Amino acid sequence: MISLHRGGNPLPVSSTQLRRMLAERHSLWLWVGEEIDGCPGLGPGSGVEISDDGGASSGLAVVDHAGSATLENISNTRVSPIGWVRRIYRAPVCYHLGRFPWKHLLRLRASRRTWDWIALPYRVASRVGRLVDQCRTIPDAGTVEGHIIRTYASPAMVEVFSDTADQTLGAAERLLASRYLRPGDRLLDIGCGAGREAFGFVHHGLRVVAVDAVFELMCRARGQTGTLPENGELSFAAMSVCHLGFRPSTFDAIYITPDILRYLPGRRLRIEVLEQLRRLLRPQGLLLLGVNTSFPFTRVEQTAIRTARKAVGLFQRSHTPEDGDGWVRFGCDGPLVFTHHYHSEDEVTAELEAAGLSVCEHIPPFFVARALQNESARERPWHRLRCHLPRDVTAEAVEEELLLVNLAKGQVFRLNPTGKLVWEGAIAGHTAGEIVDELLRRREWPRPQVEGDVHELMAALLQNGLLEECAELRSETHATVT
Repeated sequence: MISLHRGGNPLPVSSTQLRRMLAERHSLWLWVGEEIDGCPGLGPGSGVEISDDGGASSGLAVVDHAGSATLENISNTRVSPIGWVRRIYRAPVCYHLGRFPWKHLLRLRASRRTWDWIALPYRVASRVGRLVDQCRTIPDAGTVEGHIIRTYASPAMVEVFSDTADQTLGAAERLLASRYLRPGDRLLDIGCGAGREAFGFVHHGLRVVAVDAVFELMCRARGQTGTLPENGELSFAAMSVCHLGFRPSTFDAIYITPDILRYLPGRRLRIEVLEQLRRLLRPQGLLLLGVNTSFPFTRVEQTAIRTARKAVGLFQRSHTPEDGDGWVRFGCDGPLVFTHHYHSEDEVTAELEAAGLSVCEHIPPFFVARALQNESARERPWHRLRCHLPRDVTAEAVEEELLLVNLAKGQVFRLNPTGKLVWEGAIAGHTAGEIVDELLRRREWPRPQVEGDVHELMAALLQNGLLEECAELRSETHATVT
């Protein structure tokens, strides 16, 4: 990202480049990379939107023609600015400098502390609104993908990614390339963006196929292929991670840029995508999966979100969010987009193992997983999961449904007819695989769908204390049912 510096410090982009970028889009977002004393609302990681000379003046000079950033009142400087501050984004508050109350604080030249005190109720309201957003129902994959494409196709995002395309691989990526990839290997780069990683892997000697769902970013990447070595092999294709049109056993390795997996709604869908990627790998092929394991909410906020979701689930049972699902907003005016927050490395490892991938190493934020050589000989550990009825759980049939009561926690759960069959099979001592086979004998459903439903339901029953895992199998299946 671009950093805005103060005074005579050099800018990462020249004033000529900045004027060209402003002329193309009439406005531009910059990110403040260091503390700037005396500037309202600015600090490390703050975003600043500037406009060209034709924009509405806010009274703050941004960059003069010599390339110096001043951020002073224009009446106190003799420079001829090329841009004006219009908005300051300091998460979660956006200061629109032409609106109340920020324009009055600007005219009064209020201190930094005054700005912070005035912004306090806005921060509280924004935090409350963010928690309310977490009570939405889970969207379908097509809706999420549409939001992501529109967000990353915006001119500001395209320019930000294009500015980083000529950078080299990061430290973790270089370590992955040197440790696991050999020159001549065929690599699939998913989420290539403007091509930074793809170009870096080509310079490493790999044959790269780069795909992305955002056509605008790939157009920028294609325009920079002139920097590749003469013998470099790089091709681009517009594809979604959910629909990859390649033959099985095509690639020696697959690289997924961090956070793409988090945009897939539902654990079942994420496992299906990972299974699809496993089939694209050659025997013993490697999956380099980028995932950030962090959670943006405190424990108190997590408890409030779970309670609210249970209340909403009483009226809206379908499309209920899973634990870790959430919604985040891109920037101050960006869309609200679904994302899944992984609590720990074990959760990522469990999904990889459920898809038939064996985790070799974790080099944050990347998980290195290897495809099993013989799929027919593979048996998922969760198929052997066997449970029994806990002491503090009672059940009562209500027509075709089943009410489960956890006496220790004072919680009541309702299971539909299919869930009732799964629970009854579990307390009868049947394994998860045997329950799947029994359901397939009663219903003409696709096996992957039944396996996913049984796996998720038994995991939820275990998590809520409605089933207990048999001690002799606990160590073997724990990673796949958390």
